[in-house]
Amino acid sequence: MMYHYPEDDVHFASNNTEHTFLVGDALKVTPVMESMPKDLMSYFPNGEWVSMRDYATVVSVNNKTGMGGWVNLPLEATSAGIHSHLRPGYMVPYQTCGNITCGTTTDLQNQGELSMIINRDAQGHAKGLLFLNADDTLAEIEKKTYEYYEF
Repeated sequence: MMYHYPEDDVHFASNNTEHTFLVGDALKVTPVMESMPKDLMSYFPNGEWVSMRDYATVVSVNNKTGMGGWVNLPLEATSAGIHSHLRPGYMVPYQTCGNITCGTTTDLQNQGELSMIINRDAQGHAKGLLFLNADDTLAEIEKKTYEYYEF
């Protein structure tokens, strides 16, 4: 997170912030690192962070200093042992098969529904990337037959 928030001195001065990290530019991950924890504290930079488990749940940190803050995350939502939140100002693609079981990426490609999850920043903007390809070979890269979108 220090690469994305180099100005956040509170983050650097805090203990245990290394357990929270960003995947790509958009998803903040907070794993549960111990068995049967009493609480799960996670550091969040300033902004509105949307839970990827329940989009109606938003972690809001708005310190006037511009630095982030510690948030106690609910333990009952960690059935998979992990919390993930969408960073303010970003969007990510999300694909499901609805009521159909998709066992492979080909199933997702042929039957899946593609959506975008968007978390606008304080100015109302968001950005994201989408790369679509049909198979797992390098032929599409070499022939440039893939689809690439910047939003």
